[in-house]
Amino acid sequence: METPTVLLLTTLTILLLPLLLSPKAIHTLKHKLNLLLRHHHPKPTTIHSLYIYPIKSCRGIRLPHPTLHKHGLSLDRRWMFIDAKTNQFLTIRQDSRMTLITTALSPDSSHLIITIPSFSKDKEISLPTDPTPAWLAQHTTLEHVTIWDTVTDAYAYGPDVNALFSEFLGREVKLVYKGPERRILRGNGAP
Repeated sequence: METPTVLLLTTLTILLLPLLLSPKAIHTLKHKLNLLLRHHHPKPTTIHSLYIYPIKSCRGIRLPHPTLHKHGLSLDRRWMFIDAKTNQFLTIRQDSRMTLITTALSPDSSHLIITIPSFSKDKEISLPTDPTPAWLAQHTTLEHVTIWDTVTDAYAYGPDVNALFSEFLGREVKLVYKGPERRILRGNGAP
């Protein structure tokens, strides 16, 4: 029985039963109804899949079984684009074409595959989803970047990765991967 129906029946029972039952019977019935309501649980919601967005403001990936870590869903928003001159992060607010950049995972999920099908069908960028410190040291540079009003660090990829995206967006950009510095997330001000 749905909760509103149970509540309606409970209310009617409480209002009408004093006219028909003894005080002891009413007390027993109220006790049993309270137990029923206390143990009534709605059907659980089932999540069949979730989308993650590996690169902020770019197309996401549907995952049937994402992994949740203390920093959020695995691979969700671990990368972002920054302006190459200011190191300020970029979003679709500044350039809606970012939504045309697609992301996918390799069959074994070891690499993020990035393409821009509407721009260059034959070019794809493949990056490790869990790069080691040695790989990052060899293929990226650690830089300070600004996200809104917060300065944090990020691993910036080189021109071999960024050339395609800079050409597509018509400005010099860098793809960056979340750096080792913990980013303190501000709440919305609610207690």
